[in-house]
Amino acid sequence: IDECFEKVSDCPQTCRNTDGSYTCLCYPGFEGNGYNCTSDAAKTIVTLTF
Repeated sequence: IDECFEKVSDCPQTCRNTDGSYTCLCYPGFEGNGYNCTSDAAKTIVTLTF
């Protein structure tokens, strides 16, 4: 059974089917545990000099 295809998973972004289970992953450009993902851009530090 493909839990991702059958919509059994509760992954908010990407679901990867595994043997007998599934794993939640973040979209490219995001990081986290697969359930709570944040944009890599959120970590960008901007320095302004006037």
